[in-house]
Amino acid sequence: MSERDDRLDQLVRDARRNAEARAAGYREQALKLYPWVCGL
Repeated sequence: MSERDDRLDQLVRDARRNAEARAAGYREQALKLYPWVCGL
């Protein structure tokens, strides 16, 4: 793999990890339950 591919793989891993952390947060859970209240 090239250095560019390694950087892209790392970026994708970080983005997925951040998305999972966000989904576990209070705001994301509230958006799933009450999108008409929180989803502005």
